[in-house]
Amino acid sequence: MKTLESSLEHEVAEVICLKCLNRWIAVYPQDTLLKDIECKCGFIGAVIKTGQTLNIDTDDETMKNDVRYQNMVTMWGEKIAKRKYREFCLTQ
Repeated sequence: MKTLESSLEHEVAEVICLKCLNRWIAVYPQDTLLKDIECKCGFIGAVIKTGQTLNIDTDDETMKNDVRYQNMVTMWGEKIAKRKYREFCLTQ
């Protein structure tokens, strides 16, 4: 399912909620302000980036040889698959 948001450039960062101290990898449209991100505790406006460097070591050749990436391309198309594959690599 293609949405308006899926076609926007996204940012990936480790963030933390200053209210409940929940920490997670956030993926959000590049123009989103941190004060607009909602934590799972329900509070909006207390999220900051931790500063943790996220290394995504996936070059195009590695992705194209991975069956998981090929399946993602079939489902979502190349542009979205590339973003989702890199998000997937962050969680591994």
